[in-house]
Amino acid sequence: MNLLIVDDDKEIVNFLKPSLKAEGFVVDTADNGDSGLYKAQINKYDLIILDNVLPQKTGLQVCSEIRNEGNNVPILILSAKTETETKAEFLNSGADD
Repeated sequence: MNLLIVDDDKEIVNFLKPSLKAEGFVVDTADNGDSGLYKAQINKYDLIILDNVLPQKTGLQVCSEIRNEGNNVPILILSAKTETETKAEFLNSGADD
């Protein structure tokens, strides 16, 4: 299973990536929205783990653009924001959870 983690927080990436690889996943990473979107466009992923607060493009923008291109890969949002409005924005933009 191929995964993409898009997060600019190195501590989070350094925690998630080895743990997922140890479980047999192939893991790519991106540390900004532009790079994450580009990787999602040129590679086939089974899951994208996407942060909201990113340099260059927000997670919301990346999610919307992935969906607008017809890519239905499952997208999980990794965010410290817990407001109902923020969750609704992501779900309305195509995020799965």
